[in-house]
Amino acid sequence: MRIDDAAWQVILGAASVPGQPPTTPNEILRHFGVEDGKRLGLDLMESAAARRDPDDLEAAMIVASLFGIDADHVEIYLRLATENWHRAQESITFQLGLFGDPRAVDVLLRLCEWVPDHLAWDDNRALASKAVHALARIPGDDAERALLSVLSSEDPTVRAMARRQHDKRTRR
Repeated sequence: MRIDDAAWQVILGAASVPGQPPTTPNEILRHFGVEDGKRLGLDLMESAAARRDPDDLEAAMIVASLFGIDADHVEIYLRLATENWHRAQESITFQLGLFGDPRAVDVLLRLCEWVPDHLAWDDNRALASKAVHALARIPGDDAERALLSVLSSEDPTVRAMARRQHDKRTRR
């Protein structure tokens, strides 16, 4: 399901267009001819991922956020997290932290070290920071081991983030 210009206008209207009333969720559902907004968001994300379309993925993530992101979305977020064809890694990583799902541990560990091409300029390592915070939110021994392994990162910024989060985690 490709997102055409008219669909983009409807979706972006929900995010707010100055001088215009915001698009309502019902208007988005009507535009796509569906009743289930959560399913629409997931279908749009799957379609964008299948076509490797970064613009459609951005719009799909807006729709998914508007109608609700839950455990049904974990798999697509895990698949997209380490893909380099889009620029949504930070949003995806943040969402994986909100899920707190142990299935995300390996992906988040990779995100602690990987720097996508479009973030090569970021010496503050915002993506790694989000991944470290996400790991710290996940319960269980696997997440604990992953966080401990980040303490030996070659990057001093990432190591420091991991130290802070590990210390907070052990105080809980």
